[in-house]
Amino acid sequence: MKRTEYTLDSIGLFSVTNNNVNICVCNITLLPLFLNPTFISEPDVYVILLPFTDSKMKPNRWEFSATKAIKMVLLHTSTAYIAALAFGAPFFSLIRETLIFSSLLGILSTLPCIWFCGTRHLHLLDLYITAKNNKNERLAEFVVAMTIFGAWIGSVVIPLDWERWWQEWPISNCISLCAFSMVGWVCCYTIFKWFPHWLPFLQSEKD
Repeated sequence: MKRTEYTLDSIGLFSVTNNNVNICVCNITLLPLFLNPTFISEPDVYVILLPFTDSKMKPNRWEFSATKAIKMVLLHTSTAYIAALAFGAPFFSLIRETLIFSSLLGILSTLPCIWFCGTRHLHLLDLYITAKNNKNERLAEFVVAMTIFGAWIGSVVIPLDWERWWQEWPISNCISLCAFSMVGWVCCYTIFKWFPHWLPFLQSEKD
C-alpha cells in the first residue's frame, strides 16, 4: 500500500492508493471541499470523515475524582499496613502505631500520583505496570519510590542499642519516609527540571 500525506493548516488530509482505488480521508472541516459535484462524481473516490489528531500532540489525560482519590488513599493505606506486617511490624500489638505509619505512607504515596497523573491509576501497581514513556508518570513513580525507600530505610536504626526515643516503632520510619518524600519532590522541580534526561526510566524522544 502506497501512502501519501498532506497537511493543510493543521487539518488532516491524506490519500491512499491501493489496487488503483483512490481513497481520501479528511477532517469534517473539509466537508465543503467534497461537496463539489465534479469531485464526488469520480467513481473511485470515497470520502471518509474522521477527526484529525496530531501525533505530536499529547491529550490532556489529567483528571480528578474525589471518590477515586479516597479509594486510592484507602488502597495504599491497606497495602502499606499489610506490607508493614510482612516486614516485621507487631501483629497483635502497636496496632495504632502501625495504622498511623500505614496512613502516612498511603497518603504520601497517593499525593504524587494525583498531582502528576490525576486519578487514572487507582493503585501504584497500575501506575508502574501500565505507565508509558510519559514524564509526569515517571515523576510520580520517582517520588513514590523515594517515599517507600524512606519508609524501609528508617527501620535500620530500630534494632540498635542506642535506647533513643526515636528508635521506637514507627517513629524513625515516619521521619525517614517524610524526609525522602520531600527529597523526591525537590528533585522533581529542580534536578529533573534542569536535567530531564536524568529522570530514571524516561526514554529520549529520539529513541
